Amino acid sequence: MANEKINTLLDFNLVNIRQKYLREYYAKTGNYKKAYENLLGSIARNDSLKHNTVNMRTSEIMMRYTQDTLQLHHKIALQEKDADIRKAQWSFYGVVLLAVVLVLLFLYLFTYMRKRRLQTHMQLMQLKLANARSRISPHFIFNVLNNSISKTDKQDASELMTLAKLIRANLKMSGKYYVSLKEELGFVDYYISVERSCIGDDFDFSIDAPADDVLQNIMVPSMFIQILVENAIKHGLKRRVGHKALKVCVCADSTRCNITVTDNGAGFDIRHSDPNSTGTGLKVIRSSINIINRDNKRKIRLGIRNVTGTDGKVAGCEVSLSLPLGLKESDHSKH
Repeated sequence: MANEKINTLLDFNLVNIRQKYLREYYAKTGNYKKAYENLLGSIARNDSLKHNTVNMRTSEIMMRYTQDTLQLHHKIALQEKDADIRKAQWSFYGVVLLAVVLVLLFLYLFTYMRKRRLQTHMQLMQLKLANARSRISPHFIFNVLNNSISKTDKQDASELMTLAKLIRANLKMSGKYYVSLKEELGFVDYYISVERSCIGDDFDFSIDAPADDVLQNIMVPSMFIQILVENAIKHGLKRRVGHKALKVCVCADSTRCNITVTDNGAGFDIRHSDPNSTGTGLKVIRSSINIINRDNKRKIRLGIRNVTGTDGKVAGCEVSLSLPLGLKESDHSKH
């Protein structure tokens, strides 16, 4: 493709076929930006062709109308005054009707093409979101099962039941773009119940949040908080010796919901990241936020900072997530 040089003018239909296979190639190789730009170019070319066709047709109609009008004026000049008035009136009505038809035709074509472009764009967004969701669910289930299987001989029936509930909840939530904050925090509770035995006895976990009736009406992207909690345990607390603490805090006002996940682990340092870690969790969160923010005026914001102690040293990590209220799954399916 890089060495390809086309020096001749290609047929429009051949160009469309070529661009279609290029889009499939870009999509299968993961280059969605190129696929999207290719799609926009194809739409622009189709719009240009249709626009030129409409202009040519309009010019032909106007030319014929002008010829007919000249002949009509010649005949009107030879007729009586009353006949002239009647024919002039009919000519005026014809012009108005033609103008109305042309305006309606233009509005219809404009609306139709805009709707097609929006539908295509939203389908691409849904494809990217679905791809991101499918990457985290198997990864998460594998980690949980791996930790639990290694301790099977020490676990009782209640822990296995909690694990089963956790897996069912994970499969249910991975099929949704948005869930209520109440459902998300309940899923985090299940996750902590399973991970607690791997972290150790000296571990405190707490959730500071409004009442359930408030949480039920706040929608958040599914598994966002769970991913942040999992990262705090995996990269911050499991390597810590001594007391371990993890806190989820939820604050909501009339426009936004602010969520923080704070731990007293080793802190966040990108220079000393775990070479065995895939970083899938934060990648999914960042890519999902970028896709959601692309077509929404009210943005989702993600921040990561280290917490310092009284001695000035790193005493943990705080991840903050700020979401606009009113998020819902239908936002990405009704355009």
